[in-house]
Amino acid sequence: VNLLAMERGDGVTCNIGTGVETSDQQIYDAVAEAVGYKETPNYTPVRPGEIQRICLDWSRAKKELGWSPRVSIKDGIAGTVAYFKEKGI
Repeated sequence: VNLLAMERGDGVTCNIGTGVETSDQQIYDAVAEAVGYKETPNYTPVRPGEIQRICLDWSRAKKELGWSPRVSIKDGIAGTVAYFKEKGI
């Protein structure tokens, strides 16, 4: 998507996401699974002003860049972790 933005973006701001609401817990679970982490998360009180729900609309990225999500957040996290493991990072 970075290359598309450089070629076609013309300075527009676009959301890059799946278009599916994803919770912090789902992100934690996907990262923990990808790295083999078995511990439970350390929950803390919600900070004032913290966003409770979010879902990014990628329709502008489709219109301006011709981009759309091709993988789920879980598969994207797993692929990113695998890439860095392969590189020894």
